[in-house]
Amino acid sequence: ATCERSRVYLNRMDRFYHITRTPRILSHTVLSTAENFSGHILVCGKSSSIGQFVQTLRQKHLERQQIVILHPEILTSADFAKVAIFPEVYFVQGRPMNGNDLIRAGMLGCAKAV
Repeated sequence: ATCERSRVYLNRMDRFYHITRTPRILSHTVLSTAENFSGHILVCGKSSSIGQFVQTLRQKHLERQQIVILHPEILTSADFAKVAIFPEVYFVQGRPMNGNDLIRAGMLGCAKAV
């Protein structure tokens, strides 16, 4: 029953959002730097609704851009689970008020910063 619910959920999400069928692994998405990224969306800060925010950015009618989240702590597995099905979402640990952290998160090459 759980597998069936997961399949139905993914099919529904796939109709409206850019998703990956194989959830990503947190350790593969945490970067020490995103300085070489260009044209990405930089999301700064800690938010309990990060999953909903990323979901909004992954709607199929929007151009798909890489998303880098500058976050003060490594995400918990529960928080990461909210974004694991969305492709090209990366995390850089750091603080938005720290200039060096912003540069590591790709601030100089981003298309948009939130």
